[in-house]
Amino acid sequence: MPFSSTSNLSINPIKEKGAAIKEQDSQEDNEEQEEYDHLWDDIKRVDHTRSKNREDTNWLSKDFLQLPDLQQHKTQLFKSLPLVNFDLNGYSWLLEADPWELSSEHRCILILLIMQKNLDDCSRRFAEIKEQYDQVCLENAEINKQRRIAILREAQVIGMTTTGAAINQDILAAVSPAIVLVEEAAEILEPHLMAFLSPNVKHLILVGDHKQLRPSVKCHQLQVRHNLGISMLERLAEHNQLPFQTLGLQSRMREEFLQMIQPIYLNLRSNLSVVNGVRNRPAKCMKSTFYFWNHPVEETAARSPSNKREAYMVLALIKWLLSEGHKHHEITVICAYNGQVTEIRKLLSEHKQGEESVDVQTIDRFQVKDRTEKFIQPTHSILPVVTKIEKVTNTKLQLNFLQAQRDSIDVLQPTQLLFHGTNDEGIKGITTDGFRLPPPHKNNMFGRGVYFATDSSKSAHQLYTKGSNKLLLCEVLIGRPWSLTSARPDLDYKTVRKNYDSVFSVRNSKASGGTEFDEYVIYNPDQALPKYVVHYKNMDSNALTLQTLQNKANLAFERRVLDASPSSYKGDTIDEMHFRFAEAQFFRMSTNKIRKVKKVEFVWNQVLYDRYQNVKQQFLAERKPVDEILVFHGTNAESIDKIVKEGFKVGGTDGVPIRCGTAYGHGVYTAANPDTSIPYSGGSGMMLLSNAMCGKLGEDDKKGGSEDIYVVTKGEQLLPKYIVHFQ
Repeated sequence: MPFSSTSNLSINPIKEKGAAIKEQDSQEDNEEQEEYDHLWDDIKRVDHTRSKNREDTNWLSKDFLQLPDLQQHKTQLFKSLPLVNFDLNGYSWLLEADPWELSSEHRCILILLIMQKNLDDCSRRFAEIKEQYDQVCLENAEINKQRRIAILREAQVIGMTTTGAAINQDILAAVSPAIVLVEEAAEILEPHLMAFLSPNVKHLILVGDHKQLRPSVKCHQLQVRHNLGISMLERLAEHNQLPFQTLGLQSRMREEFLQMIQPIYLNLRSNLSVVNGVRNRPAKCMKSTFYFWNHPVEETAARSPSNKREAYMVLALIKWLLSEGHKHHEITVICAYNGQVTEIRKLLSEHKQGEESVDVQTIDRFQVKDRTEKFIQPTHSILPVVTKIEKVTNTKLQLNFLQAQRDSIDVLQPTQLLFHGTNDEGIKGITTDGFRLPPPHKNNMFGRGVYFATDSSKSAHQLYTKGSNKLLLCEVLIGRPWSLTSARPDLDYKTVRKNYDSVFSVRNSKASGGTEFDEYVIYNPDQALPKYVVHYKNMDSNALTLQTLQNKANLAFERRVLDASPSSYKGDTIDEMHFRFAEAQFFRMSTNKIRKVKKVEFVWNQVLYDRYQNVKQQFLAERKPVDEILVFHGTNAESIDKIVKEGFKVGGTDGVPIRCGTAYGHGVYTAANPDTSIPYSGGSGMMLLSNAMCGKLGEDDKKGGSEDIYVVTKGEQLLPKYIVHFQ
């Protein structure tokens, strides 16, 4: 019976085996017999010697299998098989049958059986290999886990999120930290905290404020009925009455701000000497520095909320402040959301009255800008004035930096914020792909490395920036530095890496073939992480000096507090330039980021200036170095008053109680780092920042046991410029 593509194939393999063979289509048998006879005739006509050659007889089977009629017939047969609900198990007998005695349909089924058998064998083999692979993965994971445990056991501090701690409970249990410090503990669910507290914890420190935000609970019933919204910090402090410490003296907000939260924080007091300073006085046209301005309009629901009504209110307030005599740079608008920043900036740009120059920032960006500007160092005959700061975030570079930090020789050394100057193309490449080493043929002072400076104006030189007016402020892993006072163009990664992580070119080593200012070189590009792109404009510091001299032409002595705010820079006045100069030197050199500059006094003494210039001319005549540096000198208020009037004197002559040590000989002891001079201030909170002309090392000045201390042998080599009041 012919095979039909529309009927279901149902054959009993035992009863119908013989019948299926006997009932083959006679026409099909005749066609196959005819093809066989023709093929046999062809074989008999082939030369016997050639038929013995295997290569020469390959054409027989090849040509037979590629017969067009037979190939087409096979294709049609496969298409005619009812593959839907088709069970091959009932046709296993075909595997033992002679294919030449099978019908076309059964031959197709036989092929499917063979394919199915091979597939089953492959699947079985694949399952075995997969099982072996899973076992290898488990063993590899265990090895990596033990490796991580070994690394973490050597670390003094381990940082992670609460989610990460819960996921890695087994690792934490193996490390067994005895002390656990939890930040923002008032916002962490108690189950999350309990998940990673092992029996080995001996000291749990919870830092937070449970009177502000509570943990976020998705299920309202759990929060209300089961108090899941109460953190462990609140439970222990409020319900279990465990003793705890709270902030008692605040130095951030004005006194009228504090009154708003006094009912919540009953014992909180203000540091009046800080919060009630000159910079916290109200505007000229206002009676108070603190107002609530209510309105009934809700913000728009968006990814970043905004409120057009508030934006118009802000615009009106800005116009009123400007009409009352305030300058654009004296006004800053701080918003909670980026959407509101965009809305206000759009309105300012639409009104052509100069309001577009008013600074509008989010809270986070304003804090970043305020802190970053204080690192800008005016020197090298230019005064970089910051116009914009962009924050750089690159996860790939952060991971590379952490890996380099772990592989450094001295992992305990803190990182430093340093400057790097380059053109626009370089900034784009660095912020995207990281730093790269210069080509081997380039002749650099300290070999093939990436160069950074502590002085922003050195990096801002036209030689490096090519007119981009942009600087990169980077977090640089210094590790163990190799201090050098002369050039080493042969240095590379292999040479330095034997004992050091970086190279440090010592300040004021130009006479011996070094550099005039501090410079750091790293040979592993991953040791530097770009943090901010600082946009700036240049002002001429020589013009500032010249203008200062012109203003003081008929003035013998002056000491006054600079009219500038220590919180931000808005204008380009002479006072602000001087303030920026002193403050930037303090922040750039100090490693203590908690200290603040309260105010700066400007000092001008014509007699001391003339003496200083005479020393400079004398050094030039004697062919001595006349490179000037800025140094700090710590002493009490009484001594500072005498120094600015009479100058520095060696050995405390003429009754001036100058603190001069004898460990490195007689002289005036100064330091490039304010941290070194602060202990000698006697609690006055004041330091002198002076120009120093060091001259020849060993003759006119000495190194006081470190690269930071300078012992000047003559008081005339120092010119007091500023009195820095710090906290």
